[in-house]
Amino acid sequence: PAELLFRRKPKQKDIPRSFTFPSGISSLTKAIANQPHLEIITKATVTKIKRIAKGFQVITYDNKVFTAKQLALAVHPDQAALMLADTYAELAGLLAEIAMAEITSISVATFHKDTTLPPLAGIIAPYEPFYSAVSRDYLDDPSYRGFTFHFPTGQIDPSRQIGRIREILGIPKEQLLATAYTHKHRLPALQTNHIERMARIDQVSATTGIALVGNYFWGVSIEDCLIRVAKEWERIHQ
Repeated sequence: PAELLFRRKPKQKDIPRSFTFPSGISSLTKAIANQPHLEIITKATVTKIKRIAKGFQVITYDNKVFTAKQLALAVHPDQAALMLADTYAELAGLLAEIAMAEITSISVATFHKDTTLPPLAGIIAPYEPFYSAVSRDYLDDPSYRGFTFHFPTGQIDPSRQIGRIREILGIPKEQLLATAYTHKHRLPALQTNHIERMARIDQVSATTGIALVGNYFWGVSIEDCLIRVAKEWERIHQ
């Protein structure tokens, strides 16, 4: 929705708007995961969430039960809908209405001199076979340039994908230094009535005591997600 794409965000001058991590964004999640007070359990498929007197029960596919005083769901909306269906049917129904787009991301690298494409942050492509593209031009390199193109999964064969990328960059295939594919990537496909739906989700979830966070509320950026986390944290601790 245009209201989300072009909305003005409050600026904090003491926080840099653009920065990088030497080891990539995964260094941030690793630092969080390595906190001594956190217990992380993997390969546990949650099938049901129950409300109990002292909080919540989270039940997994193999019938393990975890109990918590407070609960936050940081998952895709369709996954949250499945977990909540038995206990919170109305909330689950609202979450299930949010469509998800299956995306194949293709990252390419080339020599700086081999493409005439001017420096850019990204491309929004409403009439192209790909959804959008981003570049690493914000971090200039004297020798290389890198781009990532996001295609709908399963709609275009790989040769056509690479062919269109080469056309956009204006370079022959042999001048692509590296190509990497990332499959099974999912993002919310927000519709024009998204703001009204989010208001209803917030209204219904407020009666459950469950925090809902993710990239399907006010945007997919890390900043958007963290703003949502801060608001939900304040709400469930009131």
